[in-house]
Formats: sequence, structure tokens, C-alpha cells
Amino acid sequence: MPRAGQAWTQEEFDVVAEWFARSLPNLLELVPADSGADCDPGLDPALAAHVNALASTGWRAKNAQVPLLMFGCDGAQSGSACLSGFPLAESEAYSADWVGLPGSQIRLLHDNSDAKTTYWSRCSADGRYIASGLRDFDDADAAGQILDLNQERVIPANFSYDATFFPDNSGFVVQQGGGSESGSDAVPSDGSVDAGETALLCEQSVLASEPSVLTGDETECKQLSGRIGLYQQLATSLDGSDYWVIHGSYESDNGGFENPVLTNPSAAYEADSSVTFTPMINQGNGFSASPSVRRELPRQGDPMLSPSGRLLVTRMKGQEFSTSADGFDLIAAEQSGYALYTVDSSGGDPLLTDVGHICLQGGKATFSFDERWMVFHHYVVDADAVELGFSGPDDPGFSDYQELGSSNLYLVDLLTGDSRRFTTMPAGQYALFPHFRSDGWIYFVVRTLDQNEYFVATDAALVVEDGG
Repeated sequence: MPRAGQAWTQEEFDVVAEWFARSLPNLLELVPADSGADCDPGLDPALAAHVNALASTGWRAKNAQVPLLMFGCDGAQSGSACLSGFPLAESEAYSADWVGLPGSQIRLLHDNSDAKTTYWSRCSADGRYIASGLRDFDDADAAGQILDLNQERVIPANFSYDATFFPDNSGFVVQQGGGSESGSDAVPSDGSVDAGETALLCEQSVLASEPSVLTGDETECKQLSGRIGLYQQLATSLDGSDYWVIHGSYESDNGGFENPVLTNPSAAYEADSSVTFTPMINQGNGFSASPSVRRELPRQGDPMLSPSGRLLVTRMKGQEFSTSADGFDLIAAEQSGYALYTVDSSGGDPLLTDVGHICLQGGKATFSFDERWMVFHHYVVDADAVELGFSGPDDPGFSDYQELGSSNLYLVDLLTGDSRRFTTMPAGQYALFPHFRSDGWIYFVVRTLDQNEYFVATDAALVVEDGG
């Protein structure tokens, strides 16, 4: 996981090291079970009302009215006709089985195998830029990159991970420091931010000047210390007056390279888990942060905000279980599902209202710009064998998945709660980190155990919208 938290003193470390050396005696007594609740499926009518309202007023509609020119849409092209200048992934031998939704297409945007990423990669609202932290780098001041698909060039950048763009195409936020929350796979964070950690907020216009490197010292950028935590998500109010950044309790998820991933991320969030809302002021030459507001969400984490800031999704903690890692016994937790909340910030401080649960398991979920769709990646487990066309987990053909792992992408219709898998990845190949651009195309990352990585795009949501 990212470097995070305050460094221990030698005395503190010695106490914990001795406990581990003795095989964690009295683990369950010292760390009692704190399981979450079962998932109760269902969606409140208020969610459908929200989705229907944003069909014509959300950021997808607003950006189309500007109009925001979408990358890869030449002339009068729109929807599935865009990105036709990029090769179909199915035409490549390594990806013949990636398409999982009949009638949809997957376009290969960029072979990133020579600059492998770490954690999430995300694109700008117009789909032109893809920003990523780098897994390997020679210079700590260029530990990230921003790929300009229009110019086919890479801009080295001074950040580590967690690039996120505002939905109005006005700016972006990245994490420069080593991380700012105390989370780990076994002990998730409480949403706190260390004073010395720094996020970088930039006007997107800084990229239009085609810099040779993004240092963070540009006049369009501003550094904020101790304010914005890891895995932040951005939103802009529909009238453009309020900008929001959230962060909260999290579980790390960076699969797809070297070691097979055979389970979905743990959801071992604690009773004091929370989400923190930080309002941002767009001053025209950079952003400034206003006082933050924290909302407790017990046993929930990985909060993600919709583009308008009016919808929130979290991963919910389920049953705890014992596991081991590197020879040590640990306590993890299953995910019981996803929780959805409407967010009302009309009175200033955000108010959350529970509007339902989606009882599926996977990584962090993100929203489409019209907020009808939710998308996430899901690591293949034994329970997926029949859906993938096998007789069951004991089918000999499924054994490669049990050995090499894989992950697929799922689309959830927030009007109905119905879900669709739209990739079919071979064993040892992982579809990860899906997110929308403004017009409904979904960008995602493909990683393989043989050390290849690709940025790709699919029109799966557009196909389902059209009745596919």
C-alpha cells in the first residue's frame, strides 16, 4: 500500500515486533471481532428521482451543452462512433476474450507496459488526459505521469498516485506526499490527515501549455498540506459554485502484477470509519480549501462521490474472518455490499441520507456523469465459475483462474439495481480501475501477470443504454 502514517518510535516498533515474533498471542482477545451487517438489497425511490433529474441536468448533459469537445470524436461523431481511430482490442491476440457484453467494443488507447502504473489511473472529463502514479521511477520528483492522448506524449509529473479530475474539466488533484492516512489492509484508517502530507491542486489549463514536466510550482497549481487524504474523489456542484474533495477510510487495492489476486479487497473498516468533505474555492488561478466536515460511516469505507457531489457510495463491512499474510495471522473482513447515500449540501455542511444497497462485491465503485451508472472491478472467485461458463469451481477449465486469478468489470443501473458484467478476462489478466468520461465511455486499465499494461476504453454503458 502507499507509504502512510506517522513513523513509530523504536520502542513502539519493538513492542509490536515482539508480539508478531510470538505469533500474535491473544489476537482475538486484544482485537475482538467487529463484524459488519449483512447486505439488505433494495433502492429507495429517492435514488430513482435523483437519477431521473440528472438525466437532463447532470454533468453529462451540461458538458454536452457547452459543448465540451470529447477526445476521439471527429466531426459529428458521438457515442459509440467515437474513438474509431483506435484499434479494437479484440483484434489483438493478447485480448481476444476481453469483450464480455455482446455488441460492445473495447478500444486500445495506449500500451503503457514501459511505464507501469500504481493504484488508480483516471482520465479527464473530455477523455484527453490519463493521469497515473508510476510503479517504478528514477526521480522522486517525477513519480507520476499525465498521458496526453491527443498529442501522443507523456508529461512527467511530480506526484505519487491518486490523480483525480473535476467533472467540469477545470482542474485536477494528485497526492504528492507518501500518503496521509494510517490505513493498511488489516487496520483501515479513520480518515485523519497528517500535517506534513501534501496534495497538489492544479487548473487544467496548465496542461494546455504542453509542459515538459509538471513540477507543482506552476502558477496554476497550489500545494495543500494536511488537508486531503489518500484516494480522494472530486465533485463540482451543478451550478459551478462549489467544488468538493472527499477522502475517508480505505482498503488498498493494487492488483494485477506479478502475484495473482484470488480474493476481493478486504472490507475491515472499523466502528470509527468516516468520510471527510473539504470544500474548495476555485479562484481562477488555483484552488483554496475551506474548513472540512467529517461524517461518521461506521464499518464503511472507500467512499466515492458522484460528479455533482449529490451521491455517495461506500463499501460495507461484512463477516470478519481469520487469514494470514507473510506467515502472520490476521483478521480481515468480507464485503457485504455497497451502500448508497444522497448528499445534500444546500445548507452548507453535507447531510447524508441512506437510499439503498447493492449486494455485490468488488473494488471501489465510481459513477457516470449522468449518475445513472455505477461501475467497479471484481476479482474472480470460485462463486463466479458458473457465470463465466464453467460447470462449477471444480471444473478443470476453471483451474487456471484459481491459480492465476483475474478480474472483470461490472455495470450497475441505479434505476433498477440490475448489474451486467461487460468484460471476460482470461486467467492472469486483470481489468481494473474503471471510471467514466463525460459522454459515457468507460476507461480502464488492463494488467497482466506477464508484466503488460494497457489503457483501454469501452462503450458498454452506451450499448446498454441503447437496449443492448
